[in-house]
Amino acid sequence: MRYSDLAKQEALREWDKARKAAAFEDVLGLFGFAQKGLLSFDEVQRSLRLTQRNYRGLQDIEIDRIRGSVGRYKDFTQTFLPRNETMRDRWTRVSVAGVEQGFPPIDVYQVGDAYFVLDGNHRVSIARQSREKTIQAHVWEFITPVGLSADADIEEVIIKAEYKDFLEKTGFDPMTMEQEIVFTTP
Repeated sequence: MRYSDLAKQEALREWDKARKAAAFEDVLGLFGFAQKGLLSFDEVQRSLRLTQRNYRGLQDIEIDRIRGSVGRYKDFTQTFLPRNETMRDRWTRVSVAGVEQGFPPIDVYQVGDAYFVLDGNHRVSIARQSREKTIQAHVWEFITPVGLSADADIEEVIIKAEYKDFLEKTGFDPMTMEQEIVFTTP
């Protein structure tokens, strides 16, 4: 048996495990025991009115800090497990290519301590399934006084959007304030 055939068989085994785990995670989400999915970067960008971004270079980023995606947020669970059986062929092809040639860096947007995948969702899914802790990424950081935490969820996005509105209406600058104002509920 050729090396690529072995790599494909292993990729298919990992795919099956990932799909079972995704189904389980989705069921837990129905009962409120797990998050329902990834954050939509477009929604975050709109809510926080993000406009200015700077390229921060090629970096190793923590996979656990990836909180969402640009356009593919419905295709994966919050832990980047594939939600749809139609993704099987692409997921396994990417996995085999990664074994044989190595993975190219992904592209991400950074908002505070959270990351959103612009390109490389399948690579993130495969890396998580392989229990990798970090992944190489080209990082574009959005500048904002109300960045997200590394474990951001939709509630945090709502709170930060309200905080940004507060700062704009009051003219407060969080960088010069002696006391920090923390919003805790939407």
